[in-house]
Amino acid sequence: MPLQYKDFRPISVLFHLGKLAEDIIIKKVRNTLSNIIDPSQFAYENKIGTVDALIRLLNDYTSELDKPSVKFMQLAGIDFVKAFDRLQPPILIDKIRNYGFNENITKLVANIQKP
Repeated sequence: MPLQYKDFRPISVLFHLGKLAEDIIIKKVRNTLSNIIDPSQFAYENKIGTVDALIRLLNDYTSELDKPSVKFMQLAGIDFVKAFDRLQPPILIDKIRNYGFNENITKLVANIQKP
């Protein structure tokens, strides 16, 4: 059993430091995004998911169908296969800067995007 700091392997320390850094970055990004993201966005938000999107969709449809002038409704869905693979990194970096993210986070995303 390790009793002193020198007994710990560096890799185990790095894992915890990485998780801590990830938590800090996620909190900062979420704080900035909370002012930007449309309320109709159901992905990548805490405690919001596909069930919430379906409930909103059903509520919107039933509200519209309750109107006497509405006879029918249509729904069109689009599935972007590998949507994030189509994202162009320079555009993402520009958007991150324009939305006022911290420059360190911008640099981090720019470094992640490099192949």
